[in-house]
Amino acid sequence: MARILLAGASGQLGQAVLTQARAPAQENRHWVRTLSRSRPSAEADQVFLADATQADSLKGVCEDIDVLVSCLGASVGMQAKERRNYKEVDLVAHRHLLREAQKAGVKRLVYVSLWTENGYLDNGYVAAHEAVVALLKQSGISLTVMRPTGFFSAMAEFFELARKGLAPLPGGGHCRSNPIHQADLATALLGYLEQGPTEVGLGGPEVFSRKQIFELAFDALGKKPKFLNLPLPVMTGMATLAGLFDPRMGDLMRFAAQVSSSDCIAPAVGSQKLKDYFAELARNTSN
Repeated sequence: MARILLAGASGQLGQAVLTQARAPAQENRHWVRTLSRSRPSAEADQVFLADATQADSLKGVCEDIDVLVSCLGASVGMQAKERRNYKEVDLVAHRHLLREAQKAGVKRLVYVSLWTENGYLDNGYVAAHEAVVALLKQSGISLTVMRPTGFFSAMAEFFELARKGLAPLPGGGHCRSNPIHQADLATALLGYLEQGPTEVGLGGPEVFSRKQIFELAFDALGKKPKFLNLPLPVMTGMATLAGLFDPRMGDLMRFAAQVSSSDCIAPAVGSQKLKDYFAELARNTSN
């Protein structure tokens, strides 16, 4: 049984990992200490509440830990209140975490980054993740970097825009992706606790254009699709302007503009369908 420190446990992926790692039906049920700023909804063996960007708050967090699993990172939600850019959060937090892991003799690291393509590398969101990957690779600790496409939970932003009645389509919405359910990603992650490749790409079983994702959301809501074509230069300009006042939002909007003009398709794993996920969101919305 691995003793796990799960960083970023209160996020959608972190909670999926926690739920599966401690499930009674799990053949090798794991001992899990969580690290997050707020208490996760699922039950953990130990809860460590701290802000990983504050080094002093992490003292002892890795004691008696075999595997550090990091789902930690600044939010990709458009409504998040965090204004620091992604590198100021992600890289700083992982530098502090790695220092604690090395002091405690942690033997294994699993970090959830993102799938990358050449068309969307030039932005602060991707740069922050790649800086963390470089940092962890220099540690000398056994490492697997998981590179998923977008989570289903991130597709909730598509659903919310459809619910409001108008879906923006940067660049026409023709580029494709295969988003993955966070529960499918959690299942894959637990398979890499002891060993695994240095990097592994993961996407869901279905490939959609951005427009098709919106159409699924509209269909789940029983609404007629309505789209607003948004030229990419306009969205890029909006990202630059937003970044003057909110660095995190600027990073996120620039990433969104670039990824909207590139295919983002990783090797398929898992079985859960986006249509079913949107149907569940629609049921919860109507209740």
